[in-house]
Amino acid sequence: MWRSSLVSSRQSGAQPSRRSLLSGALIGGGGLAAGSILGASPAAAAPPNWKRFGVDHPGGDPDETSIQAALNNARDAGGGHVNVGPGTWRIHNEHLRIYANTRLTLSPGTVLLRTGALTAMLSNGPRDGSDTTTTGYDGPGNIIVEGGTWDFNAREVPRPGWGLVFGHAANIVLQHMEILDVSEWHAVEYNAVFNGVIDSCTAIGSIERPSAAWNQEALSIDLAWPGLQPFGAADYTQSKMIRITNNYCSGWPTFAGDHSGYTNSSHEQFIIANNTMRDLSYWGVSLRNVNRAVITGNTMNDVGGGIWVRPHDDPNYDNHRANTGIVVSDNVVDTTTRDEGIRVRGIVDDVLGDGRIYGSSVTGNVVRNAERTGIVVRWAPEAQVSNNTVLGAKVYGIEVLNSPASVVGSNYVRDLDQDGIAVTGGESHQVTGNSVANAARSGGDGAGIRFNGVSAANVQGNKVTSVSPRPAHAISSDAASADIFYPNNDVRGGYDTTPFDLQGSGHSDTAGNAT
Repeated sequence: MWRSSLVSSRQSGAQPSRRSLLSGALIGGGGLAAGSILGASPAAAAPPNWKRFGVDHPGGDPDETSIQAALNNARDAGGGHVNVGPGTWRIHNEHLRIYANTRLTLSPGTVLLRTGALTAMLSNGPRDGSDTTTTGYDGPGNIIVEGGTWDFNAREVPRPGWGLVFGHAANIVLQHMEILDVSEWHAVEYNAVFNGVIDSCTAIGSIERPSAAWNQEALSIDLAWPGLQPFGAADYTQSKMIRITNNYCSGWPTFAGDHSGYTNSSHEQFIIANNTMRDLSYWGVSLRNVNRAVITGNTMNDVGGGIWVRPHDDPNYDNHRANTGIVVSDNVVDTTTRDEGIRVRGIVDDVLGDGRIYGSSVTGNVVRNAERTGIVVRWAPEAQVSNNTVLGAKVYGIEVLNSPASVVGSNYVRDLDQDGIAVTGGESHQVTGNSVANAARSGGDGAGIRFNGVSAANVQGNKVTSVSPRPAHAISSDAASADIFYPNNDVRGGYDTTPFDLQGSGHSDTAGNAT
């Protein structure tokens, strides 16, 4: 059973409703069990005692009335399974409203076409402002929506909106659907959702908003921030236990993520895995203010930037908030047109406080043709950046900034316009076993590995090589660096002027290097 306890909802100050805890109300049997997060379809068959409501296409050009009547019947029965027959149905007068304990299945060949100027095609709450009191995860939940084509039809009806939106809810699954042509907002939004899944869906095509399009995610996760909640109270309830898996996205600014922060709480436990995306103008995955997030196994081609992880860092909305437990692993980012392949970036401010990202791991990724740096880690103490491959970047291969006690190991970087690996600020870094080929392709005083303002770094077992033109130095440091221990590096053929240019004091290469 995939349905989860709502103990975590109490952390937001919200109390789970009795409805959200009904055992067996939605999903039983072989669903997404604990420990099989990345397994097969997360939704099991409806329980045998559920009532079933079939909606056959009558021919002609029907609107949403018959489908909504079936959803109302399921509500009145305490839950049920609504099956919609193939054909094209217009969503014209009102968005579809789905209630608790309901499974909505669109048969193959079913198209829902938005023809009215509505701000959503389906929601689990009202869109007229009539509900301002639902809090926490107490809205209609235990819902599955699956199948069909959901055509927002933005070219014909350009009013911005969502394809499907859920607020203040627990236990929501969307799967096996196609969402097309959405204007300015999101194909799917989970707003204050606990235990939500979006699996095996396709999102293609959007009209880009005129400003701040970077936060226009096809699949958006949000909190109940004033003015952003689809219905209910603006009580700042965060989203928790979200899985976005096995989806495809093209023709959007950003594929998936969240863009709103809050100084008093964070989103929790996101998994974004095994998705495929291309032709995105901003980011593949963009996360803000999430603790314990795993981004793994995704492939991205021709995107503005690959993966961006950051804390609550908006100076217009209270103090910063630190995050912890970020894993970015085994992703492929091929060709970025604006930004880095991977950016894990905290922030610190004398007034707004600590927004660092603690305990992050960036491992096993492949970045190719980055418009800026391949992999960036900033204000992220104890970060592990290992076993990554960067093939071509217009700035650095890997940059680590103000992230003390970081481990940069066993990476391979090649064809960098500036330094291969750049480490700035902090102490007690381990920079070991890396291979740097063809750094400083744009000329100038480049280095295979460069240190600025670091102390007590252990730099061993690295290989630096280059074809002509070579970087000036294989390994270098500035005058603000101290106590770098740098033995057993092989820099043969990796420099033009001198193998080592370590400014500062207290450096040692006892045991020697191959020069």
